Amino acid sequence: MISYPSISVVIPARNEERELPACLEALRLQDYPHEYEIIVVDNGSIDDTARIAASLGARVVQEPRKGPGWARQAGFTAAQGEIIASTDADTLVPTDWLSSIADAFSKHPDLVGVGGPYSLRGAPILVRTVIGTIFFSVPLLRRLIPKSWNFSGCNFAVKASTFQRVGGF
Repeated sequence: MISYPSISVVIPARNEERELPACLEALRLQDYPHEYEIIVVDNGSIDDTARIAASLGARVVQEPRKGPGWARQAGFTAAQGEIIASTDADTLVPTDWLSSIADAFSKHPDLVGVGGPYSLRGAPILVRTVIGTIFFSVPLLRRLIPKSWNFSGCNFAVKASTFQRVGGF
């Protein structure tokens, strides 16, 4: 029998009051039937980002040092799940996002991290084409540069124990 992990989702956010509700709604609609928490890291917002996040059921963590790296570190440190996933406030994840992440970790116990493709909502067609081309090229890049991988901030997950063992970001 497969054991499914608890998951924490970390979302760095700075002045994202307009985009955040749709992101949180996509997370609320997940088909993952097991435990997960949503943490929004308010990264020095001067708008209603933190209030909106809290009103929509997210746990809010404050990080005054500006930048998504600092915000992700604060959120990952506060996370309580066995798996920590991250996305961005302007990203809409598919309804099976958490289930796919949990399945990967459950089926492959030695796995320490996963990442995947994404599209930028509202981005110009040229930007979306470049991002799509990069992800299409990943198998070739992995052959050319073995043992390397770069996770995209808006679609990745890691084992919390591994994250802690390596000292975070």
